Amino acid sequence: MSDRLDPRQFVRALNAWARADGRGCRTSGGHGGLLGSIQFHWRPDPRGPESFVTLEATSADGHPGIRVATSETRTSDPDPAKREVMIRRMKAPDDSAKLGREPDAPCEGCGVVGTIGRATRTDANGRPTEIHRFCRNCWPEQSARYRARWREEDRLSLERLMRGIDTPAAGAGPGMAFEAATWHAVLDLVREFEQSLRAPMSRPSIDDLAAFAVEIRRSASLFDGEMPWEVEAFLQRYGSTS
Repeated sequence: MSDRLDPRQFVRALNAWARADGRGCRTSGGHGGLLGSIQFHWRPDPRGPESFVTLEATSADGHPGIRVATSETRTSDPDPAKREVMIRRMKAPDDSAKLGREPDAPCEGCGVVGTIGRATRTDANGRPTEIHRFCRNCWPEQSARYRARWREEDRLSLERLMRGIDTPAAGAGPGMAFEAATWHAVLDLVREFEQSLRAPMSRPSIDDLAAFAVEIRRSASLFDGEMPWEVEAFLQRYGSTS
């Protein structure tokens, strides 16, 4: 079984993959740890989107089958609006001090003098409430630690708001900023761009979402703390309480 696809189109795509210099193969897991899909991908234009042929395991009425998709039947072009946002994020200030470089500041992680990154927490009015400075060696670990801490604070604040425990406050709420004269932010953007050029796998079906909801309910007692409201909302949309 497959999506409606001209067999000649399928053969042309496989032949193009076999002739391409920069070609590769991706796989993803399915239920029970079995292979769920295999994707043959190549990039005809080094600066353009990937072409691909995807073979995905599926089932209908209990009968196994294979769903086929090619780059001729599904677009992989990155969203223009998203691309514009990513490019704006790449704009760097002319002053290197604005990237977090402070030659005379001590690193909070190891004490060495000379830092290259700042992690800043701000209040609803944009005023800094915390500023943490780190050297090159400490920046990856310490910036990730503060990012995780502040994101969790924001998540818990949103939880209280969505459950009616707190009332909406004036302003945009707390914020965070991470500035560093390192390649980490650029590397993240490069990975986002590369990911946007890859053809997406098939979206999960309603049955897949329902099965995931069943697994969430089954394992809920294993997790500590209250179920996040986003998970509750997912269960309300796709999970049956019967």
